[in-house]
Amino acid sequence: MATTKAKLPSSNGAWADSLDQWRGRNQHRVVMPSGARAIIQFPELMPLVLGNAVPNDLVEFARQEITHELGMIGAYAEKIVELDTDKPEDLEKAKEYTATFSRLLKWLVAEHVVVEPKVTVEDLSEESFPLNDLDWLYGVATRRVNEDALGRRLGVARLDILATFPETHGCPEGCPKCVEAIHAFSTADVGDM
Repeated sequence: MATTKAKLPSSNGAWADSLDQWRGRNQHRVVMPSGARAIIQFPELMPLVLGNAVPNDLVEFARQEITHELGMIGAYAEKIVELDTDKPEDLEKAKEYTATFSRLLKWLVAEHVVVEPKVTVEDLSEESFPLNDLDWLYGVATRRVNEDALGRRLGVARLDILATFPETHGCPEGCPKCVEAIHAFSTADVGDM
């Protein structure tokens, strides 16, 4: 009976990853639609709401992520559809809802999506950013987007087909070409394979 020997990941000789390595598992090196590069992470709106970490003026829409069956986007759309934009008071409500929803998206992107380069809500409010990048970042914030501009899956792509490649190819550990191949398929830092 043939047996296979499983190779355990090594982390500089220690069993556990360091705290920085662990934190880094949530970060993704991406290329945005304009070609700009960034390091991002996925926001977790529900824990932010439950931890009272959302600014007070944004918490009404943020809570909808938990309470509305279609999340915060569905709640926003429902509020807008219910309004009669032929009425001046409803038109003002629509503008108010849209402004609040926009501030929530910008807050999520600035505080919980973009790691590098660091941006602020004010930066995102300037008209100098490519709109396709902002839309893409809002897509990450609302989990509508699952690929970067290079077509790489955000997160850990199925890399099991490459898991044995370095060993069978005869590469030394940490081979730059193997690391390059892995990064071509996944935005995440998958650590030792």
